[in-house]
Amino acid sequence: MNNIIFLDIDGVLNNIKVSLYAESVDVVKELIQRYNAKVVMITSWQMNGTESRRKLVRQKLEEIGIYDIDFIDPNFEGNFLKINIPARILGIIDYLKNHEISSYVILDDEYHNDYKLFCLNHYRTIPLKGLNYGDLEKIDFKKVNLKNFKYVTYKYRELGEYEKVTNNLIKVLKKKYDNYIK
Repeated sequence: MNNIIFLDIDGVLNNIKVSLYAESVDVVKELIQRYNAKVVMITSWQMNGTESRRKLVRQKLEEIGIYDIDFIDPNFEGNFLKINIPARILGIIDYLKNHEISSYVILDDEYHNDYKLFCLNHYRTIPLKGLNYGDLEKIDFKKVNLKNFKYVTYKYRELGEYEKVTNNLIKVLKKKYDNYIK
């Protein structure tokens, strides 16, 4: 499977008031089926407590029928000609560079100038509407051009003390919660 959907959640699959839009979920499922694509999460939902949050995101998506999910690593720092690049963009670039990918699309309600700077294939959703059936014919998968990332330098950012404490706290609370339910 060499086609990838880089998927954000907020503004793509939901908004503040709605858990998940049924139509948006159906559109993602249609894209997965149409392009034989794999989903790679780029959501900030996986930050602070990464391991636990990823498990929760995976579980929620599997409950609605989206399987074969991967995650970008949100812990990068780097730049392009002395311009700092957001961790999300660096995670996408890292994923594109280190996996054999035929084509991809980024579904995100946020617009980063860096999407354009690196000629990343980004489809912007309307934040309060999310994906809808009208978007299906507008979403285009494009080939990866690794030359676009030639001058990007980045490295893995070690987790800070706050993030380590948060990860451990989430593990402890999750364990307590799971034991309480049993």
